[in-house]
Formats: sequence, structure tokens, C-alpha cells
Amino acid sequence: TTPNQSFFISSKDFESCYKAMCRLNTTHHHEKTGGNFAAGGGWDQRWFAWMSADYPDECKDMKEVLEALGFNCKFDDTGNLCGLEYDQKIGQEELFLEACTPWIREGSFIEWKSHFGDVWVQQFTKSSGAGDTAKADEEETSPRGEHAIRACTEAAAAAAEANALAASLSTDSKPVAIQPPPEMKNLAEQTASLVAKNGPKFEQRFRAKEYAVKFSFLHPSSPFFPFYQQKLAESRSEREDKREGGREGGG
Repeated sequence: TTPNQSFFISSKDFESCYKAMCRLNTTHHHEKTGGNFAAGGGWDQRWFAWMSADYPDECKDMKEVLEALGFNCKFDDTGNLCGLEYDQKIGQEELFLEACTPWIREGSFIEWKSHFGDVWVQQFTKSSGAGDTAKADEEETSPRGEHAIRACTEAAAAAAEANALAASLSTDSKPVAIQPPPEMKNLAEQTASLVAKNGPKFEQRFRAKEYAVKFSFLHPSSPFFPFYQQKLAESRSEREDKREGGREGGG
């Protein structure tokens, strides 16, 4: 949800925002968190969370892209965009708004609140690097995206190498629980805690195709699956210890 905000885009800049958001579909392919796995391995098709893979063809203007993302657009009497309401599951809406940064009024902000209760503020300034898409035609990947890809690739390679080493030492060896990159590590730990609390059905929610990339550690083929399994076992053990402690104290 967006409990607080101050947001403005002039109507004369709507077309520029529309083109910038459509351009993401080719320039930011590496940041897409939804997708289908191909039968032979790898990705068959990828898309931004909750969005159609062909949204540039399906949406004819800025308003339709924002509505496809889940926003309820508010316009003033002269047709300027003066507010964005959001009450859906959060996907990659911030990335699309960042693409519009050059045309969003300086000082605009949106306060976000996730369904987990986390609260953060997205601010818009002309110096916002991630939102500056004026260079998108020259730079196909952002430094942030390249760093994330490199970190995940290196970590995955290390995990595969460690697991291969463990397997060579003993046929009974368990896969080595290599830590994922920081952002995925935190997500894996939070997910393990929630699954331990709410049960396996909760985990199934995040195996859906729109979460395929972001929650890839849930799949046994992922090099980070052993880490997730370890954290899940630890969370379950902690909850069991608390229950046992409660029984003893009550007895």
C-alpha cells in the first residue's frame, strides 16, 4: 500500500514516461523476477512481477501501464498526474517509477508498506541514478544490475563447486549450505521463519511462476536450496524448543 505520498507528473511528459517504462522490457531484462522454466533447463520466458511479458504492446499509454502495475491514478483538473494509490501485492512497481524519475516533480515521494508490515520511502530526485533512463539507449544494464548478476553468478559457481567437492569426498555427504548474496540471504531467512510458522502451504505460494526468480532458492536445483533448508530446520527447531519450554513452565 501507499499510505503517504506527494507525487506529480505533468501531462506534457506522459508520453516520455510511457516510452521509458516500455523501454525497460528490453534494457532491464536481467531485473525481471517472473518467468517460465524451459523443459530442458534455463528460462523459457521472463517478465516483470505481476506484469504481462508483452505489456508495451498491450498498454497504449502511461496510464494503462501504471494501471497494469496495480496503481489507481489520480489526476488534477488540468490532467496532470497528482497521485498514485496502491493496494496490491508489491512487485516491481518501484522500478517502473524510477524509469519516470526525469519527469517526476523534484521532491516527490511515495511511502510504501508491504503485506509483511515493512515500511520504506521512495524519493524522486533528478540525480536518482536508477531512475535516470535518459541513458537507457546507451547503457543496456545498470551498474546495480550488473553487480547483482555478477554477485549471484559468482556465489552460484562457488556453491556448485563446494557441493561437487563434498560429493567427491563421500557419497553420504550432504550438500554444502553456501550463503546466497545478502539480499537473497535475508529473503531466504525470512521465508524459512514464515514457513516454519505457517506450514508448507505458505511455501507453495512462493513457488508460483511470478516468484520464480526472486524465490529461486525454494527449488531443489538451486545452489542455495541447502541454505534455505538449513534455515527452515533451524526455525522449526526454535519453535519446537519454545513449545517445549512452554509445556515445562506450565507443568
